[in-house]
Amino acid sequence: EKFVQLKKKDGRESSENSLDNDE
Repeated sequence: EKFVQLKKKDGRESSENSLDNDE
């Protein structure tokens, strides 16, 4: 869930964290 917050802060990171978020 921590990655989700990072995604909102860093849109560019969403691409990489997107995979972690799915799992």
